[in-house]
Amino acid sequence: MNFGEIYRIDKNRTVTKIFDGVTNQELINKKNIFDSGRDFVGPGAYNKIDQRIYFATSSGFYKADPKADKIKAEFLFSTNFTWSREPMAVGVTMAILKLDFTIDNRLLFLTENDGFGIYDGEKLMMLK
Repeated sequence: MNFGEIYRIDKNRTVTKIFDGVTNQELINKKNIFDSGRDFVGPGAYNKIDQRIYFATSSGFYKADPKADKIKAEFLFSTNFTWSREPMAVGVTMAILKLDFTIDNRLLFLTENDGFGIYDGEKLMMLK
């Protein structure tokens, strides 16, 4: 018995559901999951200064207190990066590859296609 679903994601981030494991049916159901409230969660980094976890998603960057009883993510900023397809797989790679912090508390991140980002808590600067 298969309970999975298979989706095809094109370069415009349009998702086509092509198999539903619950009903065992092949489907053609196009939708843009990026506009439906679902996020892909990518890499994260722990900030020792403010003791928060920072992470990238398909809708932007967030931070959260890992010690809280219920983790509530605080939105920081959004981006519009270029996504790439996974080789030999269904789906896309996360546009953000790595996050880290500088000694002076700036968030650094590397993207797959759009360069290097520096966020100082107020302003985002991209380097190509």
